[in-house]
Amino acid sequence: MSPVKPLITFAKVDLSLVTIFREKAKETFRKIAAEKTVVALGAYRDELDCSRKVALALLEHFDKNGFTRKNGEGRMLR
Repeated sequence: MSPVKPLITFAKVDLSLVTIFREKAKETFRKIAAEKTVVALGAYRDELDCSRKVALALLEHFDKNGFTRKNGEGRMLR
């Protein structure tokens, strides 16, 4: 029988990947916001090359944590 690997190791790897992706997503938003005052969901989704659902979840997370704010049809940096 092979030894059981602790779950904490996998959790650390997953958390690191999430952190890297979140920072990349913020960097991408900053890049678009430098060109346009209001960033549309579709433009953000296209730049990240992800689904609309993922892009919206990220933007809502950013709104909740004070990185962005919703403004009519899109989002702006705070």
